[in-house]
Amino acid sequence: MIAALPLLLVGVFQRSERATRDWLGRGLDGEVEALEQILEGHVAGTRIGRYLESLRTRFPSAVVAELREHGAQPFDPTALPELDAESPLSRRRPGGLGLHLVRRLTTAFRYEYRDGVGVTRVVLREPR
Repeated sequence: MIAALPLLLVGVFQRSERATRDWLGRGLDGEVEALEQILEGHVAGTRIGRYLESLRTRFPSAVVAELREHGAQPFDPTALPELDAESPLSRRRPGGLGLHLVRRLTTAFRYEYRDGVGVTRVVLREPR
């Protein structure tokens, strides 16, 4: 019976995770879009918005997002150069605006690669 306990815990965790995803709803295409919508207050009236607000009022700690990419080649987005947002559009190369947005909306932005898994971790900035 004790030997079956770890298997039971895994099953309970997976079911709970699936139920939470279904309850919060889906439909955000990307992580950056989700961060932008949350910080701009566009999700306040949704289930996920009410849930995040309840977490914010209950816990003083920051919201941390961790993205894991298994089997990936190393790619450290934190090592890419800062975007010069002041230069005219005609002088800029395409790309980099999403990374610029992530840097502006977070207080911490870290990358780690180990054993074929790339992990990007961000700490969201408190909305104003």
